[in-house]
This record gives sequence, C-alpha cells and structure tokens, in this order.
Amino acid sequence: MEERVKAGVEVRVFYDDMGSIVFVNMSFAKKLEAVGIKCRVFNPLPGLNMFMNNRDHRKITVIDGKIGYTGGYNLENEYFNFTHPYGEWKDTGIRI
Repeated sequence: MEERVKAGVEVRVFYDDMGSIVFVNMSFAKKLEAVGIKCRVFNPLPGLNMFMNNRDHRKITVIDGKIGYTGGYNLENEYFNFTHPYGEWKDTGIRI
C-alpha cells in the first residue's frame, strides 16, 4: 500500500477495532498515516456497547470509484501465498 501511495494513489484503510484487537497495536493508524495512508477505526474501543457484535468478515475495496472488490480477503502475506506458498487460507472475492 505504501508503494501505491508513493505512485500517487490515494489509499484509505478502515478497520474494526474489536476484530483487530489481538493483531493491531495502538500505533497502527499512526504508522499508516506517517506514510500517507488515511486510516479510520470502526467502533473504537473502549466504546463497548450492545452493538459491538454488529460485524461480519466482509471487506470492500473501491478503486477510482468505479471498480469494486468484495469478499473475505485480509491484508496479510499468508493470504497472498507469500509466507505459505501452497496457501493455508483460501478466501473468496469478486470484482464488480
């Protein structure tokens, strides 16, 4: 993503605070913003409330307001077969 920012692409990340609690530390958004990636948190902690479980595993990527991808892809090397060349996870997505 950082490479795309350097190429002039506007990159934005919107992540679920509760769903990422084990994987993302407090400086995550600051690190992304330091390299030009706009970052926002969905339902930030400690805002624990009765709506906290109103979540799912879907992701959406929009490119230039014209191309959309949706599905269960995660932004991690193991999902792109970099760290697990034979694929430990097989998420599905579609392009619209």
